[in-house]
Amino acid sequence: MFIKLEKELDFIIKRLRHLDLLDVNKIKREELLKVLNDSTYYLTLHDVENYKPVLLNNNMRDFYGFKSNYLKKFDYYYYLKTIHVSMYSSLIKSVSFFRRDNEKNLNLEYKLLNNKKEWKEVIGTTQTIIRTDKDKPKYAITLAVDSDNLVSYNIENEYTKLTKKEKEIAIMLTNGVYKKDILKVLNISSLTLDTHIKRVLNKICISKVTELVALNLKFLVPKFGREIPYKELTKRETQIMKLLAIGLSKKEIGNCLNISEKTVETHTKKIFVKLKIKKVSEIVELNPII
Repeated sequence: MFIKLEKELDFIIKRLRHLDLLDVNKIKREELLKVLNDSTYYLTLHDVENYKPVLLNNNMRDFYGFKSNYLKKFDYYYYLKTIHVSMYSSLIKSVSFFRRDNEKNLNLEYKLLNNKKEWKEVIGTTQTIIRTDKDKPKYAITLAVDSDNLVSYNIENEYTKLTKKEKEIAIMLTNGVYKKDILKVLNISSLTLDTHIKRVLNKICISKVTELVALNLKFLVPKFGREIPYKELTKRETQIMKLLAIGLSKKEIGNCLNISEKTVETHTKKIFVKLKIKKVSEIVELNPII
């Protein structure tokens, strides 16, 4: 889910470099702000050496309801004031990221307070753009977007590019099935599975399997041709329903989820009752994994 953001940020930094604006003495020039304003994303320029924001593009300025793009009187308190307390761990990760200084991008999720005093979930990527004379991070840019917008793009547009096999693997991964169990179920080699997983991540624009799980693939929520009370299903029942729909046997599901075949059978019966169906084939007909 971060790959699209990383590519966009790379493009912006490339433009700044081409215009010779990646210089400490040029950081507050109008030309730099103009480049940031050309983007449809939220952009923030940080002085990471002193832990304070420096500049916001128009989109980010309007999000907060500030009057100016330049944040002259703000210090680290700005971050504490604009980020929800439940997300303070993101601030700690940010400080650690720049101290370690061994990765290109910092990818995080935030909950920010907008101009309407509402907390909005935002996802962003940050990259150092200017370094000190001692080769330490000095200035960095964060590119962000509303979480709903990005998830909608990834889910609805990119999922259709997955092959049937890739969809099966994505479903099993998001339902907690270990790679070793996927190998047994699909009867494929470890190399083939890794190849499929890389393709899934690339197509959905995310970089790690953990991000796939975190998304919980909302596009895999059942979409039935008739109204079915699928929301009544428990988390475990939903897992089993999806695995049944891609053709796994109850024994295979038991092995995947580390539960007995009898337990799978019990859950299956409850699924039948709640969905008002009588056999597994009807689950497939309901098309719960498009």
